[in-house]
Amino acid sequence: MNLPHGVPEVSLWRGLHDAQIVSIQSNLLERTVTLHLESDHLLEFHNLPLDMQFLLRLDGVQSARVLHYAVWPGEFSVPALRHSRRRSSLDCRLPIQVA
Repeated sequence: MNLPHGVPEVSLWRGLHDAQIVSIQSNLLERTVTLHLESDHLLEFHNLPLDMQFLLRLDGVQSARVLHYAVWPGEFSVPALRHSRRRSSLDCRLPIQVA
């Protein structure tokens, strides 16, 4: 990990090891990364509404690294959209290095 001096490392494994990553969004200008997670186990165990979402927003992000990843198991096709702006938004790339 490459944390700034004085920032403690916090493991999320204990509470989120069974969570599913729905999406990862990054904003270069705001220097943020937002993780959208779902965990049926946490919702049921704590009697939370089943439509509740877990969003983890990381501020002050300078870089992010992926240690393990899986390739999408199928072919990606861009749907026919009227506006080229919406079509190009589907082709976004996260500034994440694969190690």
